Amino acid sequence: MKIIKVVKNEEYEKIALEVISSSRAFLHISTFRARMTPQPKGFGCNEIFHLVCEKAESGITVLFMFSDKALIAERDVGNENFSRLLSASGILTRHCVGRRISHAKMIISDSGIALVGSHNWTVGSLRRNFELSLLVSDIDVVKEIDEFYMREWNLGKSF
Repeated sequence: MKIIKVVKNEEYEKIALEVISSSRAFLHISTFRARMTPQPKGFGCNEIFHLVCEKAESGITVLFMFSDKALIAERDVGNENFSRLLSASGILTRHCVGRRISHAKMIISDSGIALVGSHNWTVGSLRRNFELSLLVSDIDVVKEIDEFYMREWNLGKSF
């Protein structure tokens, strides 16, 4: 497996933006939790979200998989609300079904790279937490990651 980079803590934002920017046909994304915030500390998250929306609006197919709110906390509607925001840009969203949660944090680009690891798309994950992700460029590994993603996507449901 060819790993381009080990992505630690706050390095994620820059690398995520590069992976998203590299896409010309599709992006397949999953996370446990995603949050936008109007506060300055959330700028990095918001920049990632806006770039994903721009990609979708330009005609790139973007699939975004979350966990269902019932498995996070009954009062937590953040993923569902975020799903509505993404859908307005033409992004297709789903959540896992049954007792399965979307704990795999991935950005898979048709450019043959994948960013896989522990980073959620939240301020805490991007600014405070102890996080680690891997940027992978091995075409066979990226293909296997994407096939796994698509199996879960096809089992998922819309919010």
